[in-house]
Amino acid sequence: MVSGDSGKETIRAVTFPHFPTIQQAIVWRNWEMVPVDRLAKVLETTEENILELAAGLGLDVPPNVNKYWLERGYITLIRQNWHLLTYEQILTLLDWTDEKLQFTLKEDDFLYHKLGMFKPYVEKAIYRPLTEEENARTEELREILKKHFPGNQHINSNTAKPFDFLKKFTTTAYSHSTNILDIPLSDMPRLYKFAERFLRKVASKWGMILEIADMENILEKVKKNESVYNMTISLAKANKDKRQENLYINLEVKPDKTMPAESHKIEIEDKVINITSVDEEGILRGLQWLEKQFDVKDNSFILKNYPTKEIQCRIGNYYHQEKDEENIYNDNKHSKFSCPNAAYETNKLSVPMEEQKRSKKTITRKTRFEIRYVYSYFAVYGDPLLDPNIDPYPEGLLESLSEMGVNGVWLQAVLYTLVPWDKAPELSKGWKKRIEGLKSIVKRAADYGIGVYLYFNEPRAMPEEFFVKHPEWKGAGHYDGLYSLCTSHKDIQEYLRNGTARLFTEVPDLAGIFTITMSENHTNCYSHNPPGKKPDCPRCSKRSQAEVIAEVNNIIAEGVHSVKPDARVIAWTWGWHPEWSDEAISLLNKDVILMCTAEEAIPTNIGGIKGQVVDYTMSIPGPGQRAINNWKKAAELGHKTMAKVQFNVTWECSAVPFLPVMNLLYQYLKGLDNSGVSGMQLSWTLGGYPSLNLEFASQLYWDDDNSILPGLYEFAVQKYGIKAAPNRVTGVI
Repeated sequence: MVSGDSGKETIRAVTFPHFPTIQQAIVWRNWEMVPVDRLAKVLETTEENILELAAGLGLDVPPNVNKYWLERGYITLIRQNWHLLTYEQILTLLDWTDEKLQFTLKEDDFLYHKLGMFKPYVEKAIYRPLTEEENARTEELREILKKHFPGNQHINSNTAKPFDFLKKFTTTAYSHSTNILDIPLSDMPRLYKFAERFLRKVASKWGMILEIADMENILEKVKKNESVYNMTISLAKANKDKRQENLYINLEVKPDKTMPAESHKIEIEDKVINITSVDEEGILRGLQWLEKQFDVKDNSFILKNYPTKEIQCRIGNYYHQEKDEENIYNDNKHSKFSCPNAAYETNKLSVPMEEQKRSKKTITRKTRFEIRYVYSYFAVYGDPLLDPNIDPYPEGLLESLSEMGVNGVWLQAVLYTLVPWDKAPELSKGWKKRIEGLKSIVKRAADYGIGVYLYFNEPRAMPEEFFVKHPEWKGAGHYDGLYSLCTSHKDIQEYLRNGTARLFTEVPDLAGIFTITMSENHTNCYSHNPPGKKPDCPRCSKRSQAEVIAEVNNIIAEGVHSVKPDARVIAWTWGWHPEWSDEAISLLNKDVILMCTAEEAIPTNIGGIKGQVVDYTMSIPGPGQRAINNWKKAAELGHKTMAKVQFNVTWECSAVPFLPVMNLLYQYLKGLDNSGVSGMQLSWTLGGYPSLNLEFASQLYWDDDNSILPGLYEFAVQKYGIKAAPNRVTGVI
């Protein structure tokens, strides 16, 4: 790994001839991203000289520096200065140690690879006064800027600033930190938290005040450390009057290991809604389903099941107060009501009261895909657990993702940074702080029905000097100067097994991990070998690629399951070659879930040019035959299977929150429904925005006894009402 400039003057930096001087390019590229005093330090000059350079270029002086660039946008800063500054100047710019930059280049999703695997030779730039010719060219630049952006008229108080999107997801309007009598809210049962959040949303959106009944009994159970598996929600006293009939929502957990996790049943009848589930998370999903029915435009189903007019107005996404005392139903008479605050003008309802009292509906929602995890929309990838100020999963994001049907989130994990490694303790510096950060995320996520998964890319390769103390661990080398910790050596096997066991001992509520064994990062001795080529390792060269790859996954699974048998250990087949993948699958422990990139190797023919998908696409909906074959092989051997998909964005266009190609998403979901997979990873490091795409996909996460999957037309009507789409368009799903 680079530690300073390459020293090879033949690998020179990209030039910037459009700037009169390099020092001006440095100021321009870092303006309002890095403080002036830092730029002055980089260029070894005064702040006054930096301000003069900026003013000469037509930049705003003084600058409005956005602190988030250094906290969260450091990769952008590294990228745009890689060919401008020396390695030492980049350290000064970021105010980082060499150790931190080395870690980032190696571990921040293989950033060094993306930078070209080298640091170009750069002449150190130091401030100097401009020449007369340089001043003239600078004046030309300033005039161009003034011509196209006169007086910064393109900027106003409503202009979004970089990282403004963080504000939307930092907090949730429906959570609070008050105690319940003398019990901290954090210690209340999750069933209570799910119900309490539902109550707050109902009150905020529709003005209907609900309360949890029999709180004394619930609090008594909490004090005795007893489980709370049932409770009742009813209209609050303040919400009742002489004409108001009560409404009861009964919640009950009935464990049933024969049913998939989160499966639940909703029974709706006159004045009563019963939600029963196999687990607590299923109660949350039932409440979320109910809330969405309240939001649906023209929702005759909910309206027809509640004769109380005030409830009808509020549940049907309307709100108004009737002045008359008559019930909206009067025997066999039919009436209509108008809700002036509704999104549309007038709604009609005419169902006899007698029919209403006989009406009862049961919705059984059996979970189709038990695992549905996604990455944060804005996480700092490399080492986010050390600093609570860069929380990758704040409350607002967790709540939004939960409402989209997501039940898992993931983080990168480097094993020796999370648990102490006694053979190399210097690598584990800060592990206790990271564990505390991880525990905090796991606990908060659970309050939204979300589990936390760790991404394992293990064991991490090491530079040659690391092996001076332990030459017996040295495995196959890689062209970036790193060498494998050989997984065929018993010491490394014990490190992986014991390390993962220690990790799940420290954080027992982790949902699981998913592994990658053939990634861009160098890990095991076979991680970069094409089929048939033996690695330069005295141990692994005597073994097959399939044997080594399967063994790594099995050792990790053994460590995890020695502490938490029900944790998910997911082996991702990214990079597995079809020549040996069947053998590797056959060697996996049965408790390992097999995940395949669903669209991998799908044949393409674009403009007459034949090819095939590698990965990360939405334009070619999967699943492809390679994934189907691997799933079939795994299922025959008793493994559960998962699909790695992209439901929001891909590298095809990664700079937007989501791509609204729901017709393609629908095709993808139909294919997955027929594939037999029981879970999905919904994105890579991009694609975690709580979007309309994720909301649409969530409709298919449960089988509600409807033999036909809900389509785009039905979804559009739910979101925008029948008036927005009065007729099904021919050819639209």
